[in-house]
Amino acid sequence: MFHLTVFELQKIWKKKIMLAAAASLLLINLFLLWYINASQGDNPSLFSYRQFQNDIIHMSEQEKEEYIQTLYDDIQGIIVVNDIVNCQKMSDGSGEQMAKQLMQDHEGVFEKYHRSFQSGDYLKYTDSLAKETAFINEIYEEAQKVFHYSSYKKEIEAKKAVLNQVAIFSKDDQTFSGRNIIKEAADYAKINPDSLIFFPAKGIMGTTQNTITDVLMMLIVILFSCHLVFDEKEKRLFYVTKATQYGGRSYIGAKVIALWIHCAATSLCFTLSNCLFYFMTSGVASLFSDIQSLAPFVESTLPITVLAYLLFSLFIKAIVMFVIGLIVVYVSLKAKHTFTPYLMIGGIIWVQALGYMMIPAQSNFNWLKYMNLFGFLNSHDLLGSYLNMNFMGYPVSRLSFSILILGIFVMSGILCSLYAFQHMKNFEISRMKPIRFFQWKPHSHLLYHELYKMMITNKALVVLIVFVFFMGYWHCNQKVSLSSNEYYYQNMMMELEGELTPAKETVIQQEKKRFDSAFAQMKQIDAMQEEGKMDEKTAEAMKMNLYSETYFYPSFMRIYDQYQYVKAHEGTFVYETGYALLSGIYDNNKIMDYILIAVCAVLMFHSMFAWEYQNKSWQLLSATQKGKSAITKNKLLITAISIGIVSITSFVMKYVALIQTCPMDQMLASTSSLPFFQANAIDVPIIIWLLSMVFIELLVSFAIAIIVLVLSERLKQQLNTIFCAGFVLVIPLILYAMGLSSFQWLSFFPLFNQTVEFALTQSYLWGSFYIALAAAVIVTGMRYLLREGR
Repeated sequence: MFHLTVFELQKIWKKKIMLAAAASLLLINLFLLWYINASQGDNPSLFSYRQFQNDIIHMSEQEKEEYIQTLYDDIQGIIVVNDIVNCQKMSDGSGEQMAKQLMQDHEGVFEKYHRSFQSGDYLKYTDSLAKETAFINEIYEEAQKVFHYSSYKKEIEAKKAVLNQVAIFSKDDQTFSGRNIIKEAADYAKINPDSLIFFPAKGIMGTTQNTITDVLMMLIVILFSCHLVFDEKEKRLFYVTKATQYGGRSYIGAKVIALWIHCAATSLCFTLSNCLFYFMTSGVASLFSDIQSLAPFVESTLPITVLAYLLFSLFIKAIVMFVIGLIVVYVSLKAKHTFTPYLMIGGIIWVQALGYMMIPAQSNFNWLKYMNLFGFLNSHDLLGSYLNMNFMGYPVSRLSFSILILGIFVMSGILCSLYAFQHMKNFEISRMKPIRFFQWKPHSHLLYHELYKMMITNKALVVLIVFVFFMGYWHCNQKVSLSSNEYYYQNMMMELEGELTPAKETVIQQEKKRFDSAFAQMKQIDAMQEEGKMDEKTAEAMKMNLYSETYFYPSFMRIYDQYQYVKAHEGTFVYETGYALLSGIYDNNKIMDYILIAVCAVLMFHSMFAWEYQNKSWQLLSATQKGKSAITKNKLLITAISIGIVSITSFVMKYVALIQTCPMDQMLASTSSLPFFQANAIDVPIIIWLLSMVFIELLVSFAIAIIVLVLSERLKQQLNTIFCAGFVLVIPLILYAMGLSSFQWLSFFPLFNQTVEFALTQSYLWGSFYIALAAAVIVTGMRYLLREGR
């Protein structure tokens, strides 16, 4: 049995496709962990949690509570100061009145925190007020749960005391509710509140509660399970192995044991990768503190440590993966076609996920919600919450019931697999003849042949379609949400776009007169209040309508500034928001475009030259009439066209998504009409600027593709090319996105982000240097490939 098990493991794990799939999924998991946790919007970075833990690691629990309370009070004071300062910046009387009202409502706060607000000392863990507020509020809410655990426990004991008093006069304690209260109090009595050590739960929760990681583990388990059976079916080996001495239960038993080892190893690898990622970024203060030290687990009654929770969560995930693998093995043994297990397991997982998401937790059928595969994978609910199932009027712990159900699933899966193997009738795969809409005809055209090898044989067409679709989906879902001020600005600018005319000037002057009139009325009301002709309440009531009338004044001032520039320089009005979003000046997400293009280039072109070496076809191709050089030229042409499609698709889809919300109609206007370029010396038609941006992005994309091709030719192995190209092209940008800003200069991203990095800062010399560098990489790479192709 041992030797059979080792043989089954080696048979599959020695396959390059399995090693490549496992390595790729692990890298994808790490990439998605980084992307999901990237500091975007108001979300603090993971390093904020690490820094906070370093600050409190030597504090007592009382000192932690006082420190966190101080942080919370300080940030609330800073928010008030920020609101007051924003009101004071408004160039009208309403802002001053609002600032005075805020000072009265929060007496002494402005004086206490204004100096700290000006110096920026309040930013202890993040780089902006919004992120600092979100971070401290999260920490404060978690800390309140842990520090008040004693109160939570007393509430449970109080419910039991009330029940005991009622039970003297009735039999309510014999119902499920009564028994549940008694059991709940007894379970919580095991936990000692004095042993809790507070620290943020971000690292632990991110390690174990990650749906993407679970899905990726399922994929590698399903792939292994299918190979476990279909390898024999494809080669018709079951006819032989079933008749051997160990062809009965020992043979299928070895496969089941190999599947369990694979599931355990897969769960361990993915969990360790999550641990390394979160422990290195967000940090974990203590693995040996009670699990109730983490806010999401205060409801847990398990007397275990954080480390024990991680190990138990790992074990549960391995068992769930094993159950999924057993289902695939059973279906594979019964199936005639290779696609059947994928359809079956996909349907089962979909039904399980649907049940978990749609069944309410308080429903009478909540056991269907928790007693399924997704319920088991959700280790936070399984181990971190307190829930007793109603079993014939008696409370049964959800955890105990889950372990029992998992055991039944495992035993059923093993027995069904044994039975299916013993009574198997489909010893080989039934091939399905594909439907052909046209007949493939051989050809001798070299370009077509290379295109076929790359796109069809090496599956680059699949990668191209997937990335083009994903980029389109990504940009179409990046919808711009316009504020009411932006809507006002957009409507006015769309009416004014183009050259200044007397009619447009009249519109602007009338709008300015309306605002001036409202501010004059406010001043008049303030003067009457100071003279004692009306009280403050009456004055505020009279100004309420004026406040709403002047709400869009800051947006109007943007329009008025453009009006003054257009009038002074004889320019044109241009609504600039769409152009700013397209170029990355506002809401810059170009790093995602760059990473997607780089990953797509690696996956598409890693086999371009390595495939020829691994199949030893260069010796034959070099002897042909046109030779290796002509083949290399065709490969370069195909590469340029393919990466050009990807790059242009990214730009076009972003443009199409933006014009739905932010029109860009003045393409022939000068860039000097755009407010963000008015301080620079750029004066070309906007369409020329956009086309130059497209050209530079194409240049960068082709430079990336050339690097992949050179590595493919140099390393002569597909897998090595993927890893090396990914390390060179993608890793620096991931490090940059994680906060290590200097790493962007190890890539072409500054050139890809040229408007922000060079145009706005007028760093034309650096921009020219990067363009020359990209061109040098392309020319040098092409010369190297053509020289090697002689």
